[in-house]
Amino acid sequence: MALSKILKFLSKGFGSFLLSLGITLFILSFFVASVLSSVDGLKDSLVNELTSDEVLSEVYGVDINQIKELCKTNPEIVECLDLDNLENRFLEENGVNDMVDQVKSYSQYTFSLRVLTFILVVIGAFFIFLGSGFSLLETVKKVSFSGMLTSAFAMIYYKLFPGLLKDALNSPDIQARLQESEVPFSVVEKIMKIIVDWFSLQINEPFKIAVILTIVFAVIYIGVKIYNWKFNKEVKEEKKE
Repeated sequence: MALSKILKFLSKGFGSFLLSLGITLFILSFFVASVLSSVDGLKDSLVNELTSDEVLSEVYGVDINQIKELCKTNPEIVECLDLDNLENRFLEENGVNDMVDQVKSYSQYTFSLRVLTFILVVIGAFFIFLGSGFSLLETVKKVSFSGMLTSAFAMIYYKLFPGLLKDALNSPDIQARLQESEVPFSVVEKIMKIIVDWFSLQINEPFKIAVILTIVFAVIYIGVKIYNWKFNKEVKEEKKE
């Protein structure tokens, strides 16, 4: 008897873990999809900022505006010939194109990630079903409760993520490393702001999914609790009669 209870407890615990992992990865898949679909927008923002006259002048230590004015009258000088390639060279030196290509290469795994989440949720629900003594009602209650908690935690996490990212980037260790970069720190700060703002926008999609799942699981859980309460009440009344 004691062994049976232990096995049921372990089965429900393991099932809840797989279920929570599946839901977490499912919500994460929307973040990944959002990032992959908008990475070109990040590239455009970085390109516009990094190739602005102000940034290029600061990085290369020359006044780009003066060179452009000079090129209007003397287009054959070396500086004018180099100016056309300056933007592309700057992007290559800072790895912007490589970074975007690297991120986009992960798009092939989005579908596989969602298939994995489905498998984890099904297996998790099955173990909970075994641990609940093959009670469908108890399984639904446990699944909805675990799903509600997992989704709620994900909702809170994605809500706080932009602030956590800013705090991490503003930490003394990170700031010290950024200041050691060959790129001027003022330029690095602009890049970090663009990236943080971009990440903040990508958080919206997984946050919405987490909110929806929290509400859905909460409604199911409350519905099961109400059903159990009414059922137990009817049983007690029948016994009294």
